[in-house]
Amino acid sequence: MNAIDNIDPSEKNLIPEKVYADFGNAINEQIESILLGKTGNLYDMMKYQLGWIDSHGNLVPPRKNPFLLGPLCMMTGTSIDSNVIQTALIAASLELIYNFTKVHEDVQEGIPRSDDRDSVWWVWGPGQAINVGDGLYALGKSSLLQLANTKLPVHRLLKLLELFDKSCIEMCEGYYLDLTYQERIDVSITSYIKMASSKTGSLFACSMGAAALTHFEDSITLRSFEEFGRKIGIAYQIRKDLAVLDNENSKSDQNDRLLNKKKLYPIVHALERGDLPTKRELGNIFFKRVLDKGDVPRILGILEKENSLELAQIAASEYEQQAMDHLSDAGMQRGQLDFIETMSKYIIQTSIQG
Repeated sequence: MNAIDNIDPSEKNLIPEKVYADFGNAINEQIESILLGKTGNLYDMMKYQLGWIDSHGNLVPPRKNPFLLGPLCMMTGTSIDSNVIQTALIAASLELIYNFTKVHEDVQEGIPRSDDRDSVWWVWGPGQAINVGDGLYALGKSSLLQLANTKLPVHRLLKLLELFDKSCIEMCEGYYLDLTYQERIDVSITSYIKMASSKTGSLFACSMGAAALTHFEDSITLRSFEEFGRKIGIAYQIRKDLAVLDNENSKSDQNDRLLNKKKLYPIVHALERGDLPTKRELGNIFFKRVLDKGDVPRILGILEKENSLELAQIAASEYEQQAMDHLSDAGMQRGQLDFIETMSKYIIQTSIQG
């Protein structure tokens, strides 16, 4: 934790990679503490999902960029000089809950490989995977109670628990929409944003809002941090969609998401803004019972013709700017804003690139 105590957000020459690594070490320490003494096959499956061991229980080299929500939480806490131990514990809880969503998402979408290795359900079956995800959620949520030992006032802890519950419920609502949209072609950009705000933005809002809760009391400031997170989450979802459509650099599991008829932002843009022949061509593709890899070049050709990929980049940048505007409303100073902007871009980019 000492390394994080020494981070000065106003320093001009901070190295994002080092700061991210320091955040990751602090989060790992907390997760290891949460899992300490927990043995057996269930916990081995959890450790497999976290990237600590292989399917045979052997230790493996740590993943290069394993965390997303946790570092964003640590970034927020560091920028406002929150209690490091409190923020690290919240960040660890967020990562456990985030991994619960990833395990369940792989089952829902039938993705055999995720994060460059076999998905939990592919190794142990859907039933065990659902159980692993449930366990990760329960561990993440219950670990927040340890904050009572860090002098966090009880009323703030209760608000924190409420924030986590509301965010997870909203996330489930977003996943419902995401799954529903797979079999529809009448999805508008407004509908997409609603889905992304709930599915992804809710947990991003929780990450920033939870860190702010350890430091601030007033609802207006807390709301500004949550809205910052929500807008960053929407931008992240759009950029993640673009990564799926990056034919040269996309991973196999990303291609699987496209073949699952996911209504990615550029596809939704082309469906809504394209001319009638464009809509008809996309409709013919997505109304097929099963998509195959031969459909990918056809889809990409349509998106390039409609300029949908470039316009998605612009939309993501606009949401990132809206996010920063919310922090300005919260009275953040220039040095704090620069730190958050630099680190959030780095964390999101490294997460998408894997």
